[in-house]
Amino acid sequence: MKGIIVEVKENSAVMLNEKGEFKRIKNRSFTVGEKINYKSRRPAYYAASSFVLAVSLLSASIYGFFVPVSYVDIDINPSLRMEVNCFERVVGYEALNSDGEKVITGLKNGIVSECIKDIITVSENMGYLTDENNEADINVVTSKNKLMTKIEKTVLEMGGKGFRIYVHREDKETLERAKVFGVSVGKYSAIEDYTEACGGSFEENAAMLKEKSVWEIKDEVVNESAQAEKKEEGNEEKVEKAEDKAGKKEERA
Repeated sequence: MKGIIVEVKENSAVMLNEKGEFKRIKNRSFTVGEKINYKSRRPAYYAASSFVLAVSLLSASIYGFFVPVSYVDIDINPSLRMEVNCFERVVGYEALNSDGEKVITGLKNGIVSECIKDIITVSENMGYLTDENNEADINVVTSKNKLMTKIEKTVLEMGGKGFRIYVHREDKETLERAKVFGVSVGKYSAIEDYTEACGGSFEENAAMLKEKSVWEIKDEVVNESAQAEKKEEGNEEKVEKAEDKAGKKEERA
């Protein structure tokens, strides 16, 4: 049986065979992406047509395994993106700021729910998630309801840690716009709000805010909105005083 190694652990490995099945086998110093011939218990004979079909299935499975179809953006700060294939396995990471670079070092590909747990654990161990800074924002871009449900379940399971983790579903168009500026989907939305509240161009703000967390950007938006509201109230009060003064003058006249 032909297959490709898609995950390696100390004593075991996971192989994707030509049927699209995942098989856990003994690790014989395999590396991820290595193609192997694996002896199954089935008789080792195939008709020529069956062999061609098996090779075609394997090629399709290999291609499908490494092609991302869903994306999961996580903002703590660090900010990073996970690329997820049709088998709901992470096949790649992308750091979206310098803190993200530190977190993804050493992370392994695997089942998306386990990878999310690993990121939260690593972020906690590195001091990014604490009792004071205890929020994480997860934005999922997918057409698969099953994947979304699994991620929401994973987050609920982690609720006992005391962190506040928010899960949102975003569209592919927003993802593509976020990619242009090298930021997460969540940070892209936060920068949009910042630009509307504080002014300036989106491009300048994206460059300026790239290393800030989503929560820091949101706090600045809230503060700016509060100041604008206070200023507006002050202006209204001045207008009212001016109108009162004008009214008194008319009365004296």
